Amino acid sequence: EYSSYLGHVFAAPELSDEDCIPSYKCDIYSFGIMMYSILIQYIPKNLKEIDLKKFNLYYIHHFLNYILLTNINPDKRPMASEIINYFKENSMYFD
Repeated sequence: EYSSYLGHVFAAPELSDEDCIPSYKCDIYSFGIMMYSILIQYIPKNLKEIDLKKFNLYYIHHFLNYILLTNINPDKRPMASEIINYFKENSMYFD
């Protein structure tokens, strides 16, 4: 049962639907929120508090936007392997 997580910012939006069957895509969303929180050193209370304009660096802005905002639909969220590839392709930024 996921009702204890509903409304918490780390929970994927689709978990608020009682017919939702949780999948790894929920974890991808939570990973994006966690990354955002680590980078700005603040845990947002809801999606409206997420401001990607705080990131001047394109690769971070693009990455978080890809996971969090443009992909509210879980079917469009990246797979973990795609996230790993993203970091590999942009490794010069993360050394």
